[in-house]
Amino acid sequence: MFKIVVDVCNFLNLNFKFADSFLRQSLVIVDILIGYLIFRKYKFN
Repeated sequence: MFKIVVDVCNFLNLNFKFADSFLRQSLVIVDILIGYLIFRKYKFN
């Protein structure tokens, strides 16, 4: 069990930079979508 945790941690450390940038891009996309939906809702109401 402990070895699995260590392997996962090592894998995450190897991919941390990619994951970090990917998460930031995803958050930006989500923010744009939410902002667009809110804007559309207020515009048509």
